[in-house]
Order: sequence, then C-alpha cells, then structure tokens
Amino acid sequence: MAPSVDRSFRMTTENGFDGEVSAEAAGIIATLYALNALIWELYIRNPHHTGRELLQQKYDDLRNFAGQHAEAAEIYRAID
Repeated sequence: MAPSVDRSFRMTTENGFDGEVSAEAAGIIATLYALNALIWELYIRNPHHTGRELLQQKYDDLRNFAGQHAEAAEIYRAID
C-alpha cells in the first residue's frame, strides 16, 4: 500500500528515524510497521496461530522487496 501521489513524505518512526521518503517508500515503511504489529498481536494472543506464519511471510517478502528499492537504506533505517 502506498499513497498515489507524486511527492515525498516526512516520516518519523519510533526508532528515531526522521526523514523524507517517496510515496512508495512511505507505503513500504507503513505496511511493514502494520504487519509487524499484527504479527506481534497474534503472537501475544496465541503463539501457535497459523495466520501469524502467513503474515510473517508477507513481512519477509516485503522487507526483501524493500532491499531492492532505490530508497532501501532509508527504509531499513526507518524500520530497524
């Protein structure tokens, strides 16, 4: 998911990242944060929940995709 505009977004994350990224990078960052929150919520409620594995695979796939993105360094700084 990403905003469908052609401009940059200022993002500040809980790990101290504060920077401007493209709409696509902002969408990747926001989606990775959302997936991570869902994964942890499922884990807390039921560590053996099968849906968590699917979400984890989606998270891993998107994180790997982010590594090929032109703004990979910014994305990784924002999520790590």
